[in-house]
Amino acid sequence: MGLFGFGKKRDSESTANSTPVSAPASSTFNYTAEQYVAAGHNMRAARKWAEAMECYKAAANMNNAEGLFWLGNCVFTGMGAVKNELLACQLFSLAARQNHQGAIDTLFKYLDAIMNDSVKNPNYDKYAEMLPYLKLGAEAGHLRSIYMYGYFLTVGVGTSPNKQEGYKWLKIAADNGYASAQKDLKKYF
Repeated sequence: MGLFGFGKKRDSESTANSTPVSAPASSTFNYTAEQYVAAGHNMRAARKWAEAMECYKAAANMNNAEGLFWLGNCVFTGMGAVKNELLACQLFSLAARQNHQGAIDTLFKYLDAIMNDSVKNPNYDKYAEMLPYLKLGAEAGHLRSIYMYGYFLTVGVGTSPNKQEGYKWLKIAADNGYASAQKDLKKYF
């Protein structure tokens, strides 16, 4: 089974010449990730959301950044898939780690919106829900997420305190010039 439950995981792509004309029905197709993405775009243009999502899923199973990004879009919006914002952010994060600019922009805009909302409407019960998003953003290199994740871990916001792990993330933020992280390192360590 591939990364997202579709077909076989393929580390190398085939040299098939044609693009699939519909969503893959089984793992017997021998298409490249790029061909699946192209087919997904064709299905999306034809408003065949579920088929588009299956094509993007096939490309994502091949660890293709474009497939991961578009599958994330499907899951984020609920087009052809059950809406799941955390899974979408995980997919965006995987694509962002491959320097997919669209995934980086989308993930970071979403993370900033979550954090701005939490500043305007502090709800400490919701901070535990934010933690997985912050971790994904931190792992993808979003400086504000790196700081917030480190801070949350250090003081135990939404989780039990883990000063060792918190220090690691605060240090990364501080080393990248994040002033609040530099202050918190002096305050807590």
